[in-house]
Amino acid sequence: MRKSRSFRTFRLFTRRTILWFVLWIGSALLFGYLPAQAQGGPGDLWQTFTTDDGVLSNSILSILPTNDGSIWFGTEGGVSRYDGSWQSWTAEAGLPEGPVRAIAQTEDGALWFAAETGGLARRDPHGDFTRIWTTADGLPSNDVRALLADGENSLWVGTAAGLVHLEGGNVARVEGPTESLVWSIMRDSHGTVWISVQGEGIWQRDGAGSWRLLNGSGVISGDVYALRPDRTGRLWAGTQNGLIYFEDDHWQRQPLLADDAGLRVFALLIDREDGFWVGTDQGCFYAAGEDLPGGAFTHFRARGNGLVNDHVRTMAFDADGALWMGTIAGVSRYAGRIWSTITDPALRDQRINTVLIDRSGRTWAGTERNGLAMWNGTYWQHFTVQNGLPDDRVVTLFEDDQDRVWIGAGTSVGYWAESSGAWHFFSASFLAGVPVYAIEQDAGGDLWFATGAGVSRWNEATGFTSVPEFAGKRVSAIQRSRDGALWFGAESAGLWRLAGGEWRTMDAPTGKPFNLIVANGITESPDGALWVGTYGDGLWRYQDKVWRRSDSFLASPLVLSVTYAEGSLWVGTRVGLDRFDDRTWQSYVGDVLPSSEVLAVAPGADGVIWIGTKAGLVRYRPEQTAPWVRVETVNLIEPVDGVVKLTGDRLQALRLIGGDLATRPEHLIFLTQLDGADAMLQVHSSGQISYRDWQLESGTHLLRVWARDAAFNYSPPVEIKLVAPRMVRLPGGSTVVAQAFYVGLFLSVLALGGVMTAGGIGWRARARERQREAELAIRRREALARHFNPYISGEPVRREEMFFGREALLGKILNALHQNSIMIHGERRMGKTTLLYQLAQALRQADDPEWVFVPVSVDLEGTAQEDFFCLLMEVTRGSLRAYLVNDSPQLRFDALPAGQYSDRDFIADLRVLLEALKDVVAPRQVRVILLMDEMDVINTYEAIVQQQLRRIFMSSLAQNLGAVVAGIQISKAWDRVESPWYNLFNEIPLEPFTDDQARELLIEPVRGVYEWELAAIEFVLAHAAGRPYRLQQYALEAVNHMLTAERFRITMADVQAADEVIERARVE
Repeated sequence: MRKSRSFRTFRLFTRRTILWFVLWIGSALLFGYLPAQAQGGPGDLWQTFTTDDGVLSNSILSILPTNDGSIWFGTEGGVSRYDGSWQSWTAEAGLPEGPVRAIAQTEDGALWFAAETGGLARRDPHGDFTRIWTTADGLPSNDVRALLADGENSLWVGTAAGLVHLEGGNVARVEGPTESLVWSIMRDSHGTVWISVQGEGIWQRDGAGSWRLLNGSGVISGDVYALRPDRTGRLWAGTQNGLIYFEDDHWQRQPLLADDAGLRVFALLIDREDGFWVGTDQGCFYAAGEDLPGGAFTHFRARGNGLVNDHVRTMAFDADGALWMGTIAGVSRYAGRIWSTITDPALRDQRINTVLIDRSGRTWAGTERNGLAMWNGTYWQHFTVQNGLPDDRVVTLFEDDQDRVWIGAGTSVGYWAESSGAWHFFSASFLAGVPVYAIEQDAGGDLWFATGAGVSRWNEATGFTSVPEFAGKRVSAIQRSRDGALWFGAESAGLWRLAGGEWRTMDAPTGKPFNLIVANGITESPDGALWVGTYGDGLWRYQDKVWRRSDSFLASPLVLSVTYAEGSLWVGTRVGLDRFDDRTWQSYVGDVLPSSEVLAVAPGADGVIWIGTKAGLVRYRPEQTAPWVRVETVNLIEPVDGVVKLTGDRLQALRLIGGDLATRPEHLIFLTQLDGADAMLQVHSSGQISYRDWQLESGTHLLRVWARDAAFNYSPPVEIKLVAPRMVRLPGGSTVVAQAFYVGLFLSVLALGGVMTAGGIGWRARARERQREAELAIRRREALARHFNPYISGEPVRREEMFFGREALLGKILNALHQNSIMIHGERRMGKTTLLYQLAQALRQADDPEWVFVPVSVDLEGTAQEDFFCLLMEVTRGSLRAYLVNDSPQLRFDALPAGQYSDRDFIADLRVLLEALKDVVAPRQVRVILLMDEMDVINTYEAIVQQQLRRIFMSSLAQNLGAVVAGIQISKAWDRVESPWYNLFNEIPLEPFTDDQARELLIEPVRGVYEWELAAIEFVLAHAAGRPYRLQQYALEAVNHMLTAERFRITMADVQAADEVIERARVE
């Protein structure tokens, strides 16, 4: 199968990453605790999403999974939708003004949004915001806090002035509860409705429509933010002082912490296994349903777990069972109910040697020291030396054709007799040795036992006999293949095959025996391929009498187990779990497993996979939601109605975009198949695919593409028709589009009469062309000689000719600075410092009829609070001194120590300096612009310092003083009403480059010297994601690689080499 270069690069990177990961963990164990990080990879329980990823605001107020499989988030600034990519809507798109406190979906597919200040909005199933309800339409208040869908097009609406019911667009007031703020609305399967009302408690509406107030009896303290009925009939309530529940007509308290006073409970959820989840302002809590009430809770926090922030306001489960939590600092996704580590005391933190799912659906797990555990679908049953086992070590399990479950213990072998409910064990003296590592049954019904000292065969009538071929040999694995042959894997004696009574050794392709075949180390896939796992010599595949090594994609060649289940090969290694579905590989290396050493895998019911590790048992329920994929461009051309009309006969670059709820875009796998070119599906680790000028016949070609997520869900295929034009080959080998050629030929014939006249002109044009080519050759020779590389990495762009992509934004800021101050915010290394530098240059050169702009550049990084105003004056005077004709006037700055220089001193000194400049700049006026970088530092200062700085901007100096401040988190901290900076600055987010801006940054600096291959540009666009510093980084390294090869064309090989350099630097 032909694989893209990017796919091989990805695997190299993966192996290096894993090595680094192992070393990192080792360091953590040696030198102390390291807090967990939510990286969001396929092997991670936690994922984090913030504004850096695309959500509209980090302040999340509500979450709703919808019928189309997407997740909606209500935020302080509007709503965001996530289905693997982010989309957002604000008031400009039709939402009401204000934070979105609740979202609901009615049966007709419409979405409803409750805003804190703007009322209620409806978005129809087609995606249009069709109507907003306010007090003018019958709402008692425009402050809407709670929603509950109630039928096809109706819902309960909780406002700050009471509850209403909306049906058919008409609002009806609800009689009974008082007209106060409604925090929450909930309904059970019987139609009972509950609401929590500010200052009053909880009201209940029965099926007949009657309301009653549930007596708090002093237990309800303060407001009730969340309600949730459970299956037993209890009603749970989250209050501003902890968790309570209503049972037998009275309220009781359920402690979460030793002291729940002041613990605010904002969200309550019950999962599909009756597990109970509680979101609070001190983290998230979980308890199993059978332990409630009164049981202990597991506490998840930001420190020590992967939660993005402890202040959890809202929670929801998606269709696959992942828990989404909205906090004041972003969104967290938790996959702990998808990858569930079994908490039974006999299994927790134990080495699980073997796992078996019997024909009745029970799960058996054998441990190294705690005996055997059996899950009957309701609870775990335990077997130890106390109730029938010869010892507490269980090495292997097997079910025979009579439904007997056999157990290989540390000192014997036996089986469970279901009819008598008892164990039957045989004396170890009957066996070739102990322990028994593997058990298999042949076509005749005899059982075979692989032991530490040979192989024994057991017949129901004649009992045990030893197999002489393995006398004294340690045999770890046995597998019966579909043809009835038995395969035996030994530690040092290699691989053996028994068929038709004939023994045969099966050597590796090297001619030597396989070494260290592991327990659970042989399996067969449905296509008849035999898989053999070894500890140290990797994974081997035997098919059509040919051995092939198959471990190049494994997380580690140290194989511990091999199993075929649920349409895939599962390979346990020393550093994680790998899965292969005969098309693609996936590694799971992370905290989804309690230990990276996977010793056993077994398939359960409904697609469940049971995984035995060195430190516990995991039940994995793979997600079922499929990803999506679309074709963004082909040869930089966007499809129109599923068709791409190529401008030539070469297929150069394909760009795919994909998304999935569980798997981040960078971890998706893409597959393609081009009719007539690809006999098999082609696998790619990136959506940026190079075809290296693949030549197409003229006509229409069908291209199919898929995306695959980490759970092996494949998207529906997307088909694109590629239309290649007919080409005409010219003398010299070049080609042109036939249509253009014949049109040109026709025009040439028409113009034949003017050929002689044009001959002189044509000769001069050719001469000029030859001159240009000669000049280009000279420039290229000079560029190669001096290794010309204009790209910049690691520092701001200071040369104006290298400043691309932000020119329009720069002009916008310049126009606004006459009367306003500006706040620029964006993720780190998005170009804020570069923009400030270029802005300073533009201000110095500005020829304004009214103002003389004086830019003052201030880098606040590392500035202590007590030095702040002193630093401001130091750089301000330094900048203004160049404009002064006479000596600088005497300032307080010269007399006071830095720690005593205050905001009032700064104001006084600035007045002195401005007065000194009046005559110099007359008739114009001076406007000092503070260009303050790393402004996030000020968020660490005391509130009084921030108030003092605000006072400067609000003083009489405001006419002559402005600012452009830049930082990462300042928009989040300053966008609150309580912030001293609220409404002081015009906010400008610094977004990633568009594709056009990114292409300009790549192409223009080397125009006339070097050329970019189209596929190379697309590769960089896909990997840089619009980040200017990444674009520069890739271009810098790619040009270096190109120059080493003494070329003038930047190719895929160059950008892939750049990718390796960048990833290696990141890992190191």
